[in-house]
Amino acid sequence: MKAIAFTLDALLALVIAAAAISVLLYFQFYPETAYVIKSAEAQSTLSLLFSTNVSSLANSTGIISAIIGQQGSADQAWTQYQGRASRTGSQPSGPLTSFVSNTITVNAPITMGIAADYGNIYFASGNTLYAFNATGYQAWSVDTGANVETLPVLVDGKVIYWNSQGMSAVSAFNGSAIWTDSAFAAATPSAPMIAYDGELIAFADGNVYSVYQNNGTVWSATALGTSNTVVTAAIGGGGSLALGTAADTILLLTNINNVGSQGVIWSTSTGTATPAGLLSYGNVLAAFGGQYAVEQDINSTSIGFISTGATVSGDAVSGTGTVVYQVSNEVMALATNGITLWTKQIPAAPYGSALAGSSPVIGGGSVYSLWSNNYLIAENTSTGSIKWSTRLPYSGLLPNMTLAYGRLYVTAGNSIMAYGSCDVSPRLTVLQAVATLYMNGDGSCADYMLNNLKPLNNYSVMSGNAFLPGTSLAHFGGTGSYAATGGGYPALGTLTLSFWADPSGSTGSQQLMIDSSPQGMWTVGFTSGNLLFFSPGTGTVVDTQNSISFDRWQFLTLTAEDSFSNTLYAMYINGIKVSSGNVVGESIGAVNGLTFSSSEGWYNGVLANVQLYGSVLNASQIGLLYQGGVQGGPDSNAGLLSWFPLDGDMNDYGNQSNTAYAFNVVYGSANYMPQGLTDAYEIGTAKAVVPVLNYSTQYEKLYNIGVEAWK
Repeated sequence: MKAIAFTLDALLALVIAAAAISVLLYFQFYPETAYVIKSAEAQSTLSLLFSTNVSSLANSTGIISAIIGQQGSADQAWTQYQGRASRTGSQPSGPLTSFVSNTITVNAPITMGIAADYGNIYFASGNTLYAFNATGYQAWSVDTGANVETLPVLVDGKVIYWNSQGMSAVSAFNGSAIWTDSAFAAATPSAPMIAYDGELIAFADGNVYSVYQNNGTVWSATALGTSNTVVTAAIGGGGSLALGTAADTILLLTNINNVGSQGVIWSTSTGTATPAGLLSYGNVLAAFGGQYAVEQDINSTSIGFISTGATVSGDAVSGTGTVVYQVSNEVMALATNGITLWTKQIPAAPYGSALAGSSPVIGGGSVYSLWSNNYLIAENTSTGSIKWSTRLPYSGLLPNMTLAYGRLYVTAGNSIMAYGSCDVSPRLTVLQAVATLYMNGDGSCADYMLNNLKPLNNYSVMSGNAFLPGTSLAHFGGTGSYAATGGGYPALGTLTLSFWADPSGSTGSQQLMIDSSPQGMWTVGFTSGNLLFFSPGTGTVVDTQNSISFDRWQFLTLTAEDSFSNTLYAMYINGIKVSSGNVVGESIGAVNGLTFSSSEGWYNGVLANVQLYGSVLNASQIGLLYQGGVQGGPDSNAGLLSWFPLDGDMNDYGNQSNTAYAFNVVYGSANYMPQGLTDAYEIGTAKAVVPVLNYSTQYEKLYNIGVEAWK
């Protein structure tokens, strides 16, 4: 969650100012060390970063592979990097992991879905219409005067919306008004408008309207009659218009160019319930209602009613013609001839049942669906097997999703979660990519990329005199400021938890930096007297010899191992063991999830580089993690479960892909200085001028990006 959006220049100014503070703190807390200046190591590292393209990392494992695989070939650029001239929001790929690439938060719940085109996404929240670019920055907003009542339509550079003041169109590029027609002010839409074959088709009060897109005036209208008073769904197919109505029927109308003179080609009853949605694939129309999937050929030949055995929530059709239905307890895929391809039972625990009114979304070989326990599931389109799932800990989850720009946008209360990989083009060099990520506040992906190419143990990337890692770290502000992961972990009998903390000050009570879930079995924090403690259950162990320092980075590590009915533990500060022992009658217990800060003791300060292992690391391994500093990567051979850099996002870059979600967390610069510099005897710097894209303005600017290396 990005609670504060900086302009790029303002961010750089803040970064440079923070770096200056870091240098002062460095000389305040540590004696100066004699060193020599040699730039060979820095130049070698700079050359590696400058000569390696992001696309060349395609064969790497983990997140880098997901970045490239998600974006297609090396020659494909993300739509958001093509500016506003882009004509389509459609992309064949979807998120390959549960990463949240950005979070959009507005002042009121988002109830009417999301439309995408022209490099932006468009949605309404109350009486405000918004446009955000694909990287999560607001392009414009418009006060619509009354709540928007249906999903906006995008056509010919216009965003068309409908509310109690009428139907209106604004520019898709800047939100300026184009036209307003008050003729529809007294009408309430019964189904979303559709743009089809040069017309805007609208539905209200048992009527079907054809509207001129250039000025909003009504071209023609037709009444469906008393037996079909309300249209609930509509779609264009094969030059005709298919309608689902409240009379449990599907109608196919001809003469799409003049609704007023349309005739009914055929009408068929679903025999079950009102069709809440329609699909079209070539000449085949697919509808749903009640406990049956209904498929109907456009020439009126019924393919059949397929029993789903449960209430249908929604449906979708892929580009290859696979029709997917989401029912209360499963997802099923059918071919257009009605043959069932696969079914996948979705366990009630932990997922719940199909979220009311939700329809799956298909793209990039995946089916994405929403479930009542706030779960998002990604399944393989060919087999139905679950690729990944994540839980959104938000109240007010609504059945609104759309796939665009390689991302899956999901509404949750007054937020939109954009699931997708890092905001980086595969055609950039690694140096340009990480500079762009850091300077736009997305440092976690940059940390991962650098550690994947060359571990960040003895170098750091800079802009001017500022160390770019650590420019967008997670600041927890005490009461009500926290983050929580959605899912759980396998049962653990051994664990290591390490993280960096920069506490801001006392709150007058204990502060819980991390626990194993909200009100979890085990917690790590410090007392009101600033003493580090670990609680594996009801028992608590406190390190009485060492105090937590304020306004200074500390590396904290906990190891724990169940031994019969006891827990063996050790606590480390800055790589040095400060406490160990045996907690009698306790066990590590289930790790239901991770929570950073907690209502049991709100944390006031910065957290970074949280790592969780399913093993006990030894003192040597812990020492190496300490030397890696705030930006350092994990020990990939020690049973790593999760890695949260917390540098601009809450994603899990470890094996669990266990995304966390932030509430009232601010991202910003901290007094960061690479740990290795404190004992360096050789330091060198090398620089290069690279273009950096500002995600907010979509313009590039040249910056002097350097590498500082040390031994």
